[in-house]
Amino acid sequence: MMTKLKLNYLAFLINLHWVFIRIGRKKIDRLLNEGEGLSSRKLFKADKPLNYHCARVLILEEKYKYLARESELKYRNKRIEEFKLKWW
Repeated sequence: MMTKLKLNYLAFLINLHWVFIRIGRKKIDRLLNEGEGLSSRKLFKADKPLNYHCARVLILEEKYKYLARESELKYRNKRIEEFKLKWW
């Protein structure tokens, strides 16, 4: 039960960070379409939060995968133990 809750919470956080990434990319695309230089201060300021959210998504996705794998292993081990008790 607790694992499902954690997985749902991590999924929510991942989606939230993806929303911020999409907003940041739109802002950067708009700046580039307006002719802003690649080494400009405005582009740097728009890119900085985007880097943070991208890094957080990578970290949270790894946590999600680890927790899902751990949860699946617990479930499999429980099923194997039930099978052993039933047949042995």
